[in-house]
Amino acid sequence: MQPKPRVYQRGTKGEPQEVAAGYRLLGERSVGFVLASYDTTRELVIDPVLEYSTYLGGSSFDYGRGIAVDGAGSAYVTGYTQSTNFPTQNPFQAANAGIRNAFVAKWMVPLPLALAPAAATVSPRETVTFAASGGSGTGFVFSLQTNGSGAMIDPATGVYTAGSTTPSSDVVKATDSLGNTATANVTVNAPPPDAGADADAGGADASVDASDASADAADSGRAGCGCRTAGAPATGSAGWLALLAVAALGARRRRG
Repeated sequence: MQPKPRVYQRGTKGEPQEVAAGYRLLGERSVGFVLASYDTTRELVIDPVLEYSTYLGGSSFDYGRGIAVDGAGSAYVTGYTQSTNFPTQNPFQAANAGIRNAFVAKWMVPLPLALAPAAATVSPRETVTFAASGGSGTGFVFSLQTNGSGAMIDPATGVYTAGSTTPSSDVVKATDSLGNTATANVTVNAPPPDAGADADAGGADASVDASDASADAADSGRAGCGCRTAGAPATGSAGWLALLAVAALGARRRRG
């Protein structure tokens, strides 16, 4: 669908003042404009918005007989040609078969060139594959617009490999065959600490601490800790002293 025309007048400071407007079909081949009220003492600028334009034809006589536009904005043109070099793509009839040869042509609305992903965050030496879409012409070439990390990119496949400089940023660029470009930003950060290694180290420390605690307990027992648990005989030097005292008391009673 054709967008509305841009219609405006200049203000006292030169700024554009928009005037509501639209198209009106006046006949089979005639189109006019519908305008809201405006100041007739000042210049009125009517700027029909052009979505895209192109040429079609060969080196001889070419005739367009009909045109239509679909919901996506693609244009279809029918007619006939006398040109032997009329541009075709996978034609049903590759060469002229008479003086006049019918054709059907389609123009798709060109989409803006874009890169996916549009942005990425990676670690040194990590790879990302960038894909280009849209644009005009055929084929894309990938390159680095800026290269802060010392990165590399395959110009044909878009495979990017980050460099080793961190923190840094790179800009990946895609260029189509008509010179249109699109960019994507890449941030290169140092890799995060290895959480697994830290956990393993903590486990080793815990084992050492437990072993040390066991050794300390054994040393305490040998040093004379008289502690005991229910139902267990006393251990350590204090326990042996208690047994000796009981034995001495029994000997006195026998002598008495």
